[in-house]
Amino acid sequence: MALIWSLAALPGYLWISEDEVTARLSGDSAVVNHDPGVDSSADSVADSSHDTADTGPCPDADRDGYTALSCGGNDCDDGNAAVNPAAIEVCNGIDDNCNNIVDDDAVDAGAWYVDADGDGYGVTSTFIVACSPAGYAATFGDCDDTNPAIHPGATETCDGKDGDCDGTVDDNSAGCPCPIQWYGTHAFLFCSSPKDWSSAGSACSTVGYHLASMTSAGENDYVNLTGLTLGGAYWWLGFTDAAVEGTWVWSDGDAVTVQPWEPQEPDDGGGSGAGEDCAVMITSGVWDDVACTAPYPFLSEAG
Repeated sequence: MALIWSLAALPGYLWISEDEVTARLSGDSAVVNHDPGVDSSADSVADSSHDTADTGPCPDADRDGYTALSCGGNDCDDGNAAVNPAAIEVCNGIDDNCNNIVDDDAVDAGAWYVDADGDGYGVTSTFIVACSPAGYAATFGDCDDTNPAIHPGATETCDGKDGDCDGTVDDNSAGCPCPIQWYGTHAFLFCSSPKDWSSAGSACSTVGYHLASMTSAGENDYVNLTGLTLGGAYWWLGFTDAAVEGTWVWSDGDAVTVQPWEPQEPDDGGGSGAGEDCAVMITSGVWDDVACTAPYPFLSEAG
């Protein structure tokens, strides 16, 4: 039996048979009584049960008011009533609004931060608004996005780095070989075991530190007073003129900004050519040049 389209594919309109159309035109009320809940066809099934939106030339199987793409409609998933051209896009990996783009402009999209090292923490300065994009993290605050072991909440180790990104190097860390103190963002290890200047520098580098450089009078005073508290009177610094006599440089490359030498120093051994090419901080916080082979406690620095 052929079926024809009655009016339009709108909610509330019904599919009716060719016989029923003929009956309507002839006034046969026994056939055309098509009220929902009334059995007009004498088959013991109410008319509303005959009304199906998933039949006909262009079905709307999910009854969302939009017909299937397969017959020229614009519903891209006629099995899901939540998917249609009028739907609101959300982060779910589905093209909810049938515009051929998944999760575009989703209402629940959030900020995602570049996470180059894949540790689950991104850098604060670079983010996009999206739904779970690859290479990004939902949490920011990574202070070194090249090292997956460094991120907020990481366990600090004694390595001269801010492992947990709280702004302080090696705080709460275990395993540092010497007592540790901080001046600003700089960490200092006060190592009391005497070594020559070169060996002291090597000992520093094994834990990611270098022989200390003083870049301000305040830093110099703090280190001196802390050293005295810890019982040391002389401490190796990373200051040397071994490469060019009379040209003093920091071994870590810092700019030379302060030089609180003891009066008449540096004198390279009183001009005797004894080779006093390395600096120590002495009790009063001033510096003296001494032979680099002499054994002294040493200051390590990081940050």
